[in-house]
Amino acid sequence: MHAESFEQIFTYVGQSPKPTPEEEKRRQKYIEEAEQALKIQLDNMSKGLRYDGTKIED
Repeated sequence: MHAESFEQIFTYVGQSPKPTPEEEKRRQKYIEEAEQALKIQLDNMSKGLRYDGTKIED
C-alpha cells in the first residue's frame, strides 16, 4: 500500500457522487442499446446465425 495510511485510503474511497440527470439519461441510453444488441444476437443464435447475421457453414 505504499506510504498511505489506512485512514487516507479509507477516506479516499468514500461514497461516489450522485449522477446528474444528463449522466443518468446517457446511462439509460447505453443500457437500452446494449439490451437491444443482446436481443438481436440471441435471435440470430436461435436462427443458427453468427453474431453479425451471417449463416454458419458446417
